[in-house]
Amino acid sequence: MKKFEQILDPRLNGKYDLKSAQKLAAIANRCLLRQPKNRPRMSQVLEMVNHVIEAASVESPDGTVECSPLTDDDEKYAEESLKRRFLHHLIGDNKCLG
Repeated sequence: MKKFEQILDPRLNGKYDLKSAQKLAAIANRCLLRQPKNRPRMSQVLEMVNHVIEAASVESPDGTVECSPLTDDDEKYAEESLKRRFLHHLIGDNKCLG
């Protein structure tokens, strides 16, 4: 389990349910299948994620799921990360367009 915990965002500071994180990682993994026809539709992804959230709130003693809002820095980081991943996908390992 230690390897799995290494991929989690350190800014969470251990404030997450490991089972829920594993379920969300499994959903993400299904979105990365090589064959697009084997990937879930966005509506299915949303349904699966909502199911994980609902299950976590049921398991929580007070019925709530803690979620801190994103800061401007978090949003900038996420946007830059997405741009890098998109460019890497376009450029590929050859490091050139075209």
